[in-house]
Amino acid sequence: MKRLLSTVLSLFISGALLAETAPTNRETELPIEEKIVELHITFAPPSTPEVKKARKLMLKTETGKAICSGSFVSPYGHILTARHCVQDTTEIVVVTNDSQEYTADTIAVSRNQDLALLQIGRMPTPFFKLAETVNKGENIAIIGSPLGLTGLVTVGIVSKLAGDITFLDCTGIPGNSGGPVLNTKKELVGVVSAMVIVLYGPAHISVVQSIHSIRFFFYELMTGKYNGR
Repeated sequence: MKRLLSTVLSLFISGALLAETAPTNRETELPIEEKIVELHITFAPPSTPEVKKARKLMLKTETGKAICSGSFVSPYGHILTARHCVQDTTEIVVVTNDSQEYTADTIAVSRNQDLALLQIGRMPTPFFKLAETVNKGENIAIIGSPLGLTGLVTVGIVSKLAGDITFLDCTGIPGNSGGPVLNTKKELVGVVSAMVIVLYGPAHISVVQSIHSIRFFFYELMTGKYNGR
């Protein structure tokens, strides 16, 4: 499993994976909705009042499970999401665009970034390619399952680059956590981590894990330097 993951991530980061798995342009022609997933999370009992309070703020399904978002990042069912969405869980159910449900395994949870990697089995899946970089002022879009509306898109721009964190002038909604941030080429440039609600001013400011942070997370996994879960 570790060797397969290392190979997948190595090819993925280098960009060769996209060319090898797509004999035609079908990969880029697929609707982006097919590359995102909705996560229904069952958490273990909260360990502290702070954790309990934070979980109360998360969107819930009718059965009481928390809702987050994620996106496919390999043709083998690997899903990238936020660490806070899946840490200390007892079950993660992945709902795909065609309403199919799968139980996910947690492959890795980063200690340093708000990132986690899941897998629903070695099955063929469409996936997002990583962008090389992102620039201040660049047009971006957040896509995910806010309010349980799978595939909902909000658009904006990159407001500030700050190392592992990127700030967006783009509305994020509960349920977007863990979802992908895309550039105009439909490449992955970030993962939604938090939303800052501005009470007396313009719309929400979204806080995301940067493309630099994502690439470093995959680099650690690929080289065996990963020290997370």
